[in-house]
Amino acid sequence: MSTFYRFYKGEDVCPSDLLPEEARLWNAERVFEQNFKSSDSSDWYAFFKDYEINGDNAGEIFIKTLNEAEHDKPSKSSKEWIFKLWLETYLFVDKFPSEKWVKTYLKSESEGYNSV
Repeated sequence: MSTFYRFYKGEDVCPSDLLPEEARLWNAERVFEQNFKSSDSSDWYAFFKDYEINGDNAGEIFIKTLNEAEHDKPSKSSKEWIFKLWLETYLFVDKFPSEKWVKTYLKSESEGYNSV
């Protein structure tokens, strides 16, 4: 399991000790993990092309950042930067645009929550 997730640790069911915002973020990380396993590079490009980050098309950022061997499917070594792109272009802009979600995520990061 990836160590950069803040809440998701591979569980099938959301842990009951999470606060409501943390539970929603746990689910978002779980969904990303499932999508990463099943999506190829063209799927990710199709997803990101509708978003921008700092005025640049996220789909183009995604394609430019892949190495030659990843043009069919991103490797596990690229998972963290794809996750961060997903957070910045989708999760905290489109899905959870409220500042409280970003604060919850950043707070958990500063407190050192990491998965195994």
